[in-house]
Amino acid sequence: MAGPLDRRYAYVEPDHNLWVAAQRRLVEAHDEGAWFLYAQRTVESGRNGMPMFASRNVGDQHVLHKTAFLLPNRLPADPEPTDDGGFDFGGDTRRPARPNLSAVSIEYLLGLGLDPTDQYDADLLFLHALAFVNAPLYSEQHGDSLRQQYPRVLLPATTEQLRVSAELGGRIKTLLDDDVPQPAGPLLDRLGALRKTSGTVDPSTGDLAVTVAWGALQQGAVMPRAGRSSAAPWSPEDRTAAAAQSTDGTIDAEGIEALLGNEMLTVELNDTVRLERVPSLVWQATFGGRNVIKKWLSYRTKTVLGRDLTTAEARHLTRMTRSVAALLMLAPALDESYTAIVTGETE
Repeated sequence: MAGPLDRRYAYVEPDHNLWVAAQRRLVEAHDEGAWFLYAQRTVESGRNGMPMFASRNVGDQHVLHKTAFLLPNRLPADPEPTDDGGFDFGGDTRRPARPNLSAVSIEYLLGLGLDPTDQYDADLLFLHALAFVNAPLYSEQHGDSLRQQYPRVLLPATTEQLRVSAELGGRIKTLLDDDVPQPAGPLLDRLGALRKTSGTVDPSTGDLAVTVAWGALQQGAVMPRAGRSSAAPWSPEDRTAAAAQSTDGTIDAEGIEALLGNEMLTVELNDTVRLERVPSLVWQATFGGRNVIKKWLSYRTKTVLGRDLTTAEARHLTRMTRSVAALLMLAPALDESYTAIVTGETE
């Protein structure tokens, strides 16, 4: 991961100095099927947004501003001791991978009647942390603490609370995963479509070139630029779609508009192609101090990237818009779970 919702491919060779500090254990954990929590040690701004991220991919240290620390949900096996006092680094005697749990975490799960050696039960803690820390109320109430230390996670008093929180964390993790189907629904399906002012988008004619200056190279670094966009109020069709999107009863149409922002942006890629219906707070959304969509575009400006977007990248831009919108709509459920845990409320 090069940034939130920004997956790129790189050759990771941990034995030499191609990377400043390639982390062999993280690569080994990935190869064992681990996924990772990305946590900030400290935050620097009240506009930090979600302070914790999740991905199945090993990421760059600066995925989050300024430093991301990766916590794998499972650890690769230590080599098995051999009779001659050495270690066997392969073969059938290799120990299986294990959940990455501290002694306190193991004791906590045992106290709830759960099995800390079972990866599913162990993952409840990781997913709970993802949901608990990303509740908007958490950052509101603990902003000063976040500027000084790692996020502190309160453990639920009951198995039921743990499972509810973990289920929300699982939804966040899914929305951050490029390899699962994009979120859908009457409103989400309207957001982030790429359209041309006349005719259909044709990649073969340069329609996917990002020629509007969303980013520029400056002394070897990519710096954001203002780009070009316009805003308009939500249309009646948008509000109708929002009402249909809220059929589960957890949030109404007015609540959805408040969470996503009361304007819809049209974001221009070039003179004829634009990303349409991007809610204003989706456009402004940040994860770990990184503006998600705008930063992604800054690195895909043609003068920076050196080529047009691929069709896969164009689809990802749409998916990213919808995923961020779906994440923002989780806020009331995250705050409700967070409050229940903090106050010790149970059904």
